[in-house]
Amino acid sequence: MAEDEPRNVEPVRNVGAKATLLLVFTFGLLAAFLGYVLYARGTFEETQRLVLMADNAEGVSVGSDLTFSGFPVGRVQRIELARTGQARIEVDVPRSAAQWLRASSVFTLERGLVGGARLRAFTGDLGDAPLPDGAVRPVLRGDTTDELPALVASVKRLVENVERMTAEDSDVNRGLQGLRTLTDRMGGRYGMLTALLGSEEEAKKVIEAIGRANAVLASVDALARRLDGLGQQARGHAGDGRPARAGRGRRGRRDAARGAAGQCDAGRRAPESRAARRAACRRAGDRRRHARRHRRPAGAARRDRVEPAQGRAADRRDQPQVAVQPRHRAEAAVTARRALPGLAAALVAAALLAACASGPVPPQWRLDARGALDAFESAWLRGESRVAAQEFARARSELASTGDARLVAQAELTRCALQVASLEFDDCPAFRPLAQDAGAAARAYAAYLGGQWERLDATLLPAAHRAVVTQHRAASTQGATLAAIDDPLSRLVAAGALFRTGNIAPAGMAAAVDTASAQGWRRPLLAWLGVLEKRAQAAGDAQAADAIRRRIELVLDAAAKR
Repeated sequence: MAEDEPRNVEPVRNVGAKATLLLVFTFGLLAAFLGYVLYARGTFEETQRLVLMADNAEGVSVGSDLTFSGFPVGRVQRIELARTGQARIEVDVPRSAAQWLRASSVFTLERGLVGGARLRAFTGDLGDAPLPDGAVRPVLRGDTTDELPALVASVKRLVENVERMTAEDSDVNRGLQGLRTLTDRMGGRYGMLTALLGSEEEAKKVIEAIGRANAVLASVDALARRLDGLGQQARGHAGDGRPARAGRGRRGRRDAARGAAGQCDAGRRAPESRAARRAACRRAGDRRRHARRHRRPAGAARRDRVEPAQGRAADRRDQPQVAVQPRHRAEAAVTARRALPGLAAALVAAALLAACASGPVPPQWRLDARGALDAFESAWLRGESRVAAQEFARARSELASTGDARLVAQAELTRCALQVASLEFDDCPAFRPLAQDAGAAARAYAAYLGGQWERLDATLLPAAHRAVVTQHRAASTQGATLAAIDDPLSRLVAAGALFRTGNIAPAGMAAAVDTASAQGWRRPLLAWLGVLEKRAQAAGDAQAADAIRRRIELVLDAAAKR
């Protein structure tokens, strides 16, 4: 019975106080944990405000990180719609992390294939002025999913191109066949001449023509040597004191004198009186002396009047004669002989020039389109928007008349490149409908102008822009990279593309300003000077900003007076 009776349990002392202490300890531990978490997340750290303006904030949420080189340097605190219709993203940046953000920093909003949107900051030069508190900066967007259709289409076209290249009737096979035909012709009888003219018959005709020309030149050379020999023979006769050629009258006088002398000699032998013989001899001597005293060079006929024929007596009928002196004939023969090689060389050169000038004449649309594009480029760079629009419309119309989308796409890319050089960025909307038929190189250049460099194949770009893509993060060598581009317009386009990606360094901006100024291109010069003015104002350098403003006003005044 005593065991069945309940024992009296003593109550716990101060139960309420102990429960209260337990609750207080629990809440204290929870508060300490929350405080540590908030401290670890930088809640109590001093921050500065950064406002980012984006066209579309899809994928961005409150609490998202702003990263620099993969490390968080800020956190999104608020997202709202601004009055301009843009998304206003307010980011708190701790003071300890603000050292990585500068006045020249560029901010991007990227969306990948997997995951949400990412806010990233890029700083080209950490030596620039710090980013001020409350700064407002634009955000550049890059959406990888937008490139998937174009990427799939590019792969499909690549496969189709490979199939066309390996087809039996492809251009590559035709080119190889043509090369084989050329080598076969070069191995023929006439060698390279057959390859150039297309057949052995044509080559044979040329060889025969050259042989005939050599024969004619040999004949002319033989004639010149003959004339030269005649001239030397004539000079030899002249040295003996005898005329090379005498007229029939002079020969008559000589025969008469010789006849008189013969009569004189015969008279000595004939049984005649001595007085008669002496008279005949005197007459013959007088005739010989008279002939020697009045002897003239053959061919001295005067132009102003008619004289008695050379070598004839004055009582004979006048017959004007013209003869060339032997010395003059020899000089003429030598001169003609010396002129023959030069004349032949001139004829051969004229034939070659005629053959070169017989190439195909370019079509008129090509000439008109080239002229209109050149006029458009010049007018755009001078800032003449109306003239530039008219010339570009004319060039596009000429190119579109061919039905070749690649030509029109190249013209559109030219316009986009000029806009990038002048810091007037858009998505090149007129190129998009032509991108499918423009080719891989044109699409790569369009991505380069649009600042989409992450998966860009630099080998498809023009040679002047490849180094810009591969070395764009090296701020120290950026000025030298741009200076290595020889073409001024290509240098400006590269600087504009770097600016669009946010990787432009101060040296690159200076190179762009110097290039535009040296060429006298007002539109890009004003754009780049405006960028330098904003940087100077953000850095608090009022003196530099005023100097740049005076330069801008000088350019504007010159443009207004035109």
